[in-house]
Amino acid sequence: MNRKLPSEILHHKTAGKWPSQTAKAQLQWDLITAMRGPDDTDPVVKHIFTERLRYLLFRDACPVAVRREAVVSRELLTHLETVPYNPHFASHVLAAIQALYSLGCIREAEREFLDHLISLWSGYITLESVLQRYEEFIR
Repeated sequence: MNRKLPSEILHHKTAGKWPSQTAKAQLQWDLITAMRGPDDTDPVVKHIFTERLRYLLFRDACPVAVRREAVVSRELLTHLETVPYNPHFASHVLAAIQALYSLGCIREAEREFLDHLISLWSGYITLESVLQRYEEFIR
């Protein structure tokens, strides 16, 4: 397999898809900030969101560098309900989700799942509603 650096992958996936360099730079910034994650949040939150975003963006090009599965454990989701919500990091994750969706890197069901994880974290919806609706993403 011909492995590429994450920066090369990001450049390739964003090439020709935005009307301006500014828009392209914003998309890349949205992805990078969400993949890095916050320093002040519980490590479980970082695990749930940053690793999943890395997996979705880089899974085809460098599978060794990212997690090997696209599912989230029920235990992590249970923990997510108890962690204080960080709206600043959540805004970066939501921007990255939209960027991945705009690039065609994720399907609608994945976008909705990630959006619902943010809603779960913020306390807007319950764990049970996520578990019932997104069985395919949870182990």
